[in-house]
Amino acid sequence: MITRGNNRILFGALVIAIMLGTIPIVAAESSPQTQPYAAARREIPINVKIIFIGIDQSLVDKEYMTWNNPQYKYQSYLIPGISTNVLFTMNYDYVFVNQQFETNFVSYLSSIARLEEHSNALWNLTYFGIDENLALNYTSFKITTLNTLYGADDVERWLIDHADGYGGLPSSGYALIVADLSSKVPSVTAEQYNAIMKERVVEATPHYYNKTYTDPDLGMVRNRRWMTSWGGHARLYYIDLSAGPSLVTTQLPIQLAASINNIAFNTAYGRNWFNQYVSSYVYGAVYNLFTPDFVYPINYAKEYRITIEAIDNRTQQNQPPLEKTINTTLIKSELQGLLSFSKVDVEAKFSKVTDYPELMRIIVDSAIPSTQVPSIEPTKAVDATPIYEWLNEDGKNHVRAFFNITRDIDEYDIPVFVFAFDDNYELAFTFKESIYDLSEEERTIWGVSLYDMVLIGHSTRDFNRGDVLINEPKQPGKGYGFSNTIIHEVGHMLGLNHPFIYDQTEDFVSSVMAYYPYESTFSQFDIDALQRGLADQLIIYASTTLSETASVLVNYMSVNSARNYLQAADDRYSQMDYSGSINSAYDAAMQAAQAKTLSPDFLVTSGLLIGLGAGGTIGLVVGYYLRKRKTPTSTSAQRWMQPQPSTSQYPCPFCNQTLTWTPEYQRWYCRHCKRYV
Repeated sequence: MITRGNNRILFGALVIAIMLGTIPIVAAESSPQTQPYAAARREIPINVKIIFIGIDQSLVDKEYMTWNNPQYKYQSYLIPGISTNVLFTMNYDYVFVNQQFETNFVSYLSSIARLEEHSNALWNLTYFGIDENLALNYTSFKITTLNTLYGADDVERWLIDHADGYGGLPSSGYALIVADLSSKVPSVTAEQYNAIMKERVVEATPHYYNKTYTDPDLGMVRNRRWMTSWGGHARLYYIDLSAGPSLVTTQLPIQLAASINNIAFNTAYGRNWFNQYVSSYVYGAVYNLFTPDFVYPINYAKEYRITIEAIDNRTQQNQPPLEKTINTTLIKSELQGLLSFSKVDVEAKFSKVTDYPELMRIIVDSAIPSTQVPSIEPTKAVDATPIYEWLNEDGKNHVRAFFNITRDIDEYDIPVFVFAFDDNYELAFTFKESIYDLSEEERTIWGVSLYDMVLIGHSTRDFNRGDVLINEPKQPGKGYGFSNTIIHEVGHMLGLNHPFIYDQTEDFVSSVMAYYPYESTFSQFDIDALQRGLADQLIIYASTTLSETASVLVNYMSVNSARNYLQAADDRYSQMDYSGSINSAYDAAMQAAQAKTLSPDFLVTSGLLIGLGAGGTIGLVVGYYLRKRKTPTSTSAQRWMQPQPSTSQYPCPFCNQTLTWTPEYQRWYCRHCKRYV
């Protein structure tokens, strides 16, 4: 590969040769190396290896299951609802582990099993059934459960360490392990279910996967014991069809689902039903984890700067110092792992709300009255919308008083506002039915990513949550800080989505972007999604630019260099080295941009070729080239960070006027309505 230094030497030799007339200028069409590179859309094959444990091979119709599984997926930016121009195509492979592997796995599970007894905690309160035309809430029955718990991380590690037993993890893809252990480990049975439905005294015996978390700031311990699947430390996800039922997803284990629906697996339809049942789980894993969409458009930068403005709105005494609720070292470490191809900087600034009298008045005026429902603890909230309007650039635009915001290829700033409120006040949005939601978890939020900024609000009760626990032992002096919420919301700002939007099963994943766990780390699926997406973005730009750029003598070196970098980017991409692919694709994009500035079309447009003969043209081009040898400026580079859509096809939904694409925020703006849509 030609280095930049050698490139300059070779180009100087070419210039001298041209001036001496010793090298003919060859027409672009005559050389195969000058043919346009690949076109804009990317079509990416993803290998999915489905590994079965405890499942009769005769039940699996590979052809029928493959037909039911997702064959392809167009990736999208869900807001504002446009394509990333990437199409994923899935290739499925099926593996059945041998009896020895299954025996060893079950034996391992037994060795780490832990038992817990619970009362009236088998199904979610909202789950009900119909029996003799009567709606019955299962949790109204006097039942006990003896739950068998397996450490989720331990199980995942065992499956990774014993990958040889199923042929190893796939190249350029993911492993999905699907197990039915209903006859191998303690599980809820059809007999137990039927007894429960008849209100008989019975002890159910479900099994789950659990993990215990500790808040990184204030030490609150959370036991997550209702999981039926797990993964994310590697490119592997494990689903136990026989686990549960879960209080989180309300999904039935396969043995109950089959029994309730009178499915006999030894019939033709029973086999079809089974394959469809498994495919529904495959769909969730593929759409949520292996090929996820982005919530917002993604942006490449050489440096990402996260600046946190922590504003203390508390008046109560004996509260933890605000500085102890934010761990910038942890936040930077987790984000650097996600953004390994760039530099990450995290800074926190601390202030009192009294330092900003106008903002303080907005907060006071935006307090939402508490609910007035007997026997329900009043929930209090601060409406986030007036605060956002006061800060937002299209509102009162006070965000600039707090942050210097730059968003280009050199630096991408993410402003984060953190509020510490008194009592149990948290932020909320007055959206329709949410106004009167009696559940605190639904009525209020800990944080929100609005793409131009993050808003986060925790309460005094959050900081001291361990003191007010009801159904479990109290944890005096323990609570929840801001760090986990900040990492989660910044993940959204970078484009990452929740991993459960297409199927609740994938809420059980080792990711800070999930809800049920309390992870502070990004999963391998998160890392792959963002880094692969940025590599796709840069590769699409570089290849499209090359296809639109004629290769002539004066830009030949840049064109050739761009092609070499593109090949390196594709090679690393195919090996799932997405971070390395980004670096090569960035170099390819810069070389392609440089080549375009030296193309005849660009020079004509710039007026450099008007009225000049061949000799004068070469002289001006050489001078222009040498003057522009540096990397394109961030302003020009920003134009290709995110390809600009055509505005002609997007009318405003409110006034029907033509929308304008705003690259800085990656959003559509209506100049007539003066609003983003």
